[in-house]
Amino acid sequence: LEWFPDRKRLLVVARRGNEAFRSWLQPVEGGEPHPITQPGVRARGISPDGVMIVEANAQNLVIHFVDQRPSRVVAKSLPRESVVRWNAAGSGFYTRREIDQDSALQVDLVDASTGARRPVHTFRLPEGAVRFTEKLALTPNGETWAYSYQHDLTSLYLIDGLR
Repeated sequence: LEWFPDRKRLLVVARRGNEAFRSWLQPVEGGEPHPITQPGVRARGISPDGVMIVEANAQNLVIHFVDQRPSRVVAKSLPRESVVRWNAAGSGFYTRREIDQDSALQVDLVDASTGARRPVHTFRLPEGAVRFTEKLALTPNGETWAYSYQHDLTSLYLIDGLR
């Protein structure tokens, strides 16, 4: 669920009946939702001008247009990559993926015109942490980040001499 910049519409990933999940535009004032993508296509990350959303599938990073213009492949996707958000200028979008046997989270900025990828930050799990959670929040300028990880605390007690 994401707000469009005009605050009059929402981007929702949902399904209708037995259809596969897809991205929908829902007017806040009410009315029927409008499909933006084909069934099976889950795009997110609304551009600052409210014109584009991005899909990260197993093969490609794809820009979809809210007004139903033909979609455009921007770049090949990397394993387990997902879209975080667009940058403030609308010239590119941030992606995230887990690397190094899931012990680090790599954030890249992908140029929406050329598909050029630039590493922005790598987050490492602190000692004792198990894994990153799915949420990563960042500001439009890409300078402030918030993420979470799972840290399991356990104790093992050994009892000797029980009969």
